[in-house]
Amino acid sequence: MRIDFSNIGDYEDFYSEIAGKQEWAGGFINDLKTFMEEIKKNEHLQLEFINMSVSQLEDFEELLEMLDDLSSELSNFAFTYRLEQFDSE
Repeated sequence: MRIDFSNIGDYEDFYSEIAGKQEWAGGFINDLKTFMEEIKKNEHLQLEFINMSVSQLEDFEELLEMLDDLSSELSNFAFTYRLEQFDSE
């Protein structure tokens, strides 16, 4: 499941973005604990964050660390993230 961070400013935006994804089989989420519980129930999930800014890396540091830990803990769960791309011109 790909999450585009271009329009995500805070955790509320993040949870809304996830809820709108067709691939999301989990329940309603409004906090990190619930999100992590849903990931564990759906450990086959492939999660990719794209277009993250440097400030979002800091703002969502706890989330990124938790997902990184889960990707080591759960054999079928994969998590990656990519920073936003800028033209070099």
